[in-house]
Amino acid sequence: EGSKAREIEDRQRAQEEAKRRAEEEERRKREREDSARRQAEEEARLQTEAESRRRAEEEARRRAPLAAELATPDDEEDVKPKRAGAG
Repeated sequence: EGSKAREIEDRQRAQEEAKRRAEEEERRKREREDSARRQAEEEARLQTEAESRRRAEEEARRRAPLAAELATPDDEEDVKPKRAGAG
């Protein structure tokens, strides 16, 4: 009878250990999934920021020639009187 009780206890212990291992594995799996999700969200955020920056730079380049054209006559006007005054 003592050995039967021991067998039952051993079986219960083994079942509890298996359950504990399964719960631990499930917890690790959730942690990996959460980590992967956070990483994907961060990569998407960085990609969005990079795209916004690229668009802003593109827009600045598009406006730069116009700004340069508008600024050039002013610059020339500023320079000419100095030359006329100096010469």
